[in-house]
Amino acid sequence: MSALALAPRPTLEVTLQNHLANPSFRLRDITRFADDGGFRSMLAVRSGGFAVERPFFFDGSALARFLDELDKLDQLQPGFARLRASDGPDMVGMELHGRGDVTVFGTIHEQARVTQSIRFAFTTDQTVIPQFRKDIARVWSLPAF
Repeated sequence: MSALALAPRPTLEVTLQNHLANPSFRLRDITRFADDGGFRSMLAVRSGGFAVERPFFFDGSALARFLDELDKLDQLQPGFARLRASDGPDMVGMELHGRGDVTVFGTIHEQARVTQSIRFAFTTDQTVIPQFRKDIARVWSLPAF
């Protein structure tokens, strides 16, 4: 077995810094695909009595669009920033309202014998956007592995 096969896969974690255990939003164990075709992460969300933890895949163009939209929110321009999954209809995002309130939201689907879905949303404020945008931009620095 080669040393490369034994090397740990480089990962990254991005957590929305709202200083609460519930609600919480985290993309953990983010890795870049070996073919540089996208990213895999584990989405972990808790919002009231709802919780989801499952793989969330996205590609570079979705990440670039999300970062552009986050830049606008960071400049206090009301609107949306959405990160869409590359493997289906799943989506997570933020909406900045005129008063500085931010709604974090998403829709997650599970395609199985019986299809399930969960929609979540919680409110925080605009102070979380700069650090979250900075942290999610670090995903570009992950090596393909």
